[in-house]
Amino acid sequence: MSNRNYANGRDREYQAMRYLEKWGYVCVRAAGSHGLWDVIGRNRDRFVLAQVKYNCKPSAAELREMVDDPVPRGTIKMVLIYRFRKEVEVVYL
Repeated sequence: MSNRNYANGRDREYQAMRYLEKWGYVCVRAAGSHGLWDVIGRNRDRFVLAQVKYNCKPSAAELREMVDDPVPRGTIKMVLIYRFRKEVEVVYL
């Protein structure tokens, strides 16, 4: 991955954290983990797991893996898709 792609992805992850923080979540970025979820947030009631994409959608295999990921009851799983000069698209899984 080029440094520019990495920087774009990192910037979108921080943007996703700010988006979730507006909704009352305290967030951490799972940087360098190469795991399924890029941002993990929590509030008083629940957890949220977010995969962040920039100018693309997740593949069918990625979606299947996210949907099948066993998580505690009440956890919200989502994909945040950022596109150039457009509002974020939120896909709940």
